Amino acid sequence: MPGNGTRRIPTAMLIERRALGMALLAYLLGALPGAWLVARLRGYDLRRLGDGNPGAHNVMRHVGRGWGLLALLIDAGKGALAVRLAQRRGTGWPAVVAGWLAVLGNNTSPALGGRGGKGLAVACGVTLALFPRLAGGLLATAALLIALTRNLALSALVCGLGLAALARRCGYPPSHGWAPLGLLALMGWKQWPDLRRMWREAPSKRALILERWIIDRQARL
Repeated sequence: MPGNGTRRIPTAMLIERRALGMALLAYLLGALPGAWLVARLRGYDLRRLGDGNPGAHNVMRHVGRGWGLLALLIDAGKGALAVRLAQRRGTGWPAVVAGWLAVLGNNTSPALGGRGGKGLAVACGVTLALFPRLAGGLLATAALLIALTRNLALSALVCGLGLAALARRCGYPPSHGWAPLGLLALMGWKQWPDLRRMWREAPSKRALILERWIIDRQARL
């Protein structure tokens, strides 16, 4: 009431503050360096192992498969949690943007000086949380592609593009059709320097495409 010395916060401003708070929470959840922490439990610093990538795949290759699986579950879990929390505010764009921010936080973690993983495990958690009805088919398709190609990046690309095309037909809102494309863009941005370096240094471009970018004969999964 006027004159009582109180001031009401406009509804639009309150909604904006909540949205910013949710966005920050999603980013910070993603920025939690789960894989790096798992490796530290075993006395390793992932930034000094293998390719230096502080992600679940590097844990699996150089610390142990069991520890790598734990790191994968943590990273996927933080992506799924960011989406689930955002879905309390809305099941469309709020959840999709929260998923993107979780991957961005993982890839640019302030806890690791702006470094981070490549976002694949987090993107998996985000995707499964956004598309729970398609989870079984997505996991089966990804497993088959990985078994055939031994290429995580190519498998993610095929699954992401297929899911973007399929989302509307399965009754999901338009925002969900964009979700996989945004996730692929974030992961592609993270991997672009390595891809460019590989292209520049490859003695045979044809062998690089066929034996690394399509069928990864050097992969140890």
